[in-house]
Amino acid sequence: MTLHALHLPRVCSRAAVLALAAIVLPFAAAACSDSSGTDAAADGTTSTTVEPGSASIDSFVVPASVACNGLTSAKVTVEYAITGSASQQLIVDGRPVPGMTAPSGSVEAEVHCDDLPHTFVLYALDDAGRPTTQQILLKTTL
Repeated sequence: MTLHALHLPRVCSRAAVLALAAIVLPFAAAACSDSSGTDAAADGTTSTTVEPGSASIDSFVVPASVACNGLTSAKVTVEYAITGSASQQLIVDGRPVPGMTAPSGSVEAEVHCDDLPHTFVLYALDDAGRPTTQQILLKTTL
């Protein structure tokens, strides 16, 4: 799969596209590998084990909910601290959030106000390119 197949909107910066590629490629490579970490189940499905990275997510704080107060979107402040990462990225509802250059700090993300849960994933790559992730769901209140 190429990045062109993702149909990214033209407003994406080159940095956002590269960050997304850094996120997708390790998983795609692991899924396509013929390593001993891949098992075929009797029903024809396969599972792939990706060796966890050595980076450690020490803190990842996302509020459980955010009030929209009649608006169509809301801003959420996310605090994080990671040790041992070569790079890190916050992904909200499948989109990378800019501003994650430091291994710790806070970043503001925007979510659409609706009745669906919003997925926040903190993604850290160690020096060997292995991922460490943590996911938190957030609910918007209309």
